[in-house]
Amino acid sequence: MAAPSSDGGSAALSAYQRVKERLVGLSLELDDKERTMALLCAAIEKERAQGQRELEALAAELRRRLEAKTREDKKCLQEALERCDALVASKAEQAALVKRGVGLVTRLGEETAKRVKEALEE
Repeated sequence: MAAPSSDGGSAALSAYQRVKERLVGLSLELDDKERTMALLCAAIEKERAQGQRELEALAAELRRRLEAKTREDKKCLQEALERCDALVASKAEQAALVKRGVGLVTRLGEETAKRVKEALEE
């Protein structure tokens, strides 16, 4: 085997140094990108958790509003039903008064007719 020439060894060493430097550069770039990815993943998780908390808070607020509206609507319906019941009772009272009045008018008419007949017979 022939001994390597000083130019060949120097060229090989230079090529080796370039490759080594390139590998170190790529390794540093990869480390940087991995850190960036880790930071982005952490930020995404943080945003997801915050979004979940906001969604839960919104759901709780909507449930609270719905319950309040339901209570308000039930109260309004109850008041309307009470007014309807009062109207029905009033109508029943008025119907009873009308029936009594008709009875009185009828009896008065009969008594008046009887008196007129008696007066005419005398």
